[in-house]
Amino acid sequence: MRCVWSPYLLQHIKRVESVQKRFTKRLPISHLGYIKRLKAIGLESLELRRLHCDLLCTYKVLFGKLELDYTNMFVIRSQSATRAEATRGNCSQDTVVQLLINISSVSVS
Repeated sequence: MRCVWSPYLLQHIKRVESVQKRFTKRLPISHLGYIKRLKAIGLESLELRRLHCDLLCTYKVLFGKLELDYTNMFVIRSQSATRAEATRGNCSQDTVVQLLINISSVSVS
């Protein structure tokens, strides 16, 4: 099993993202802004990629694609949850699927 670090503190997120920013400045398109450079080379920000991976992992855990006991992480409800309930970790499978659909349609602009 691999250990992967996913920063959650803003200072760490900015520091990790700065590595990709510095790299893209070395490309011939350095005159463009960071987001436009990413778009030009077909990449997403590291933060957006981590979010996408986190949501994908959550989906896999909730729908049994990974052998992991999620009973201590999530409370599964049979009906849609309100936004306030979702922020407390009580969300239905429908809510998670809709969230995944919405985030997969997000692109760097």
